[in-house]
Amino acid sequence: MSRTEGARSRATCAPGLQQAWTSMRVLRRFTTAELEATGSLKRRALQEFCRVLHGARYLRLVQPRVSGRPGSYDVWQLVRDSGPVAPVRRKDGETVYDRNTGAVWNLKGERIAEAAVKAEPWHAWAREAVARLEAAARALDVADRNLAAQCQQAAAAGAAAIAGAAS
Repeated sequence: MSRTEGARSRATCAPGLQQAWTSMRVLRRFTTAELEATGSLKRRALQEFCRVLHGARYLRLVQPRVSGRPGSYDVWQLVRDSGPVAPVRRKDGETVYDRNTGAVWNLKGERIAEAAVKAEPWHAWAREAVARLEAAARALDVADRNLAAQCQQAAAAGAAAIAGAAS
């Protein structure tokens, strides 16, 4: 099945970075060599991506590589899994934008702001869906109270009828 003309994917970052992020979420503990095997990015790009995510405290360095030892790689662990869409470095190069939460993190791991950019389309859709669900819940609550009142009235009428028939 082909995509609709003009349709956009939720993942708007480079496909290779999105693949790497998905692999990180699955593996939880990994090396850049493992990420390279699961995606289409080269090792240098993956090392830079890991460095940026480490600065924003999405990753923790579990074991550094041994310098001068062939086949030695940094071992990383994902510690902040914010959702399916990969965080991206912003154009200023000093902050990371998380499209799952709308948060902006600096490379010291500090949350500096909610994004001052327009919300992604699925955020608006989610807010609308929540509003519709809350309205439906309120309507059900009102209907439930009305039904309870009707049941109490019917029970009172039935009790009165039984009491009148017994006399």
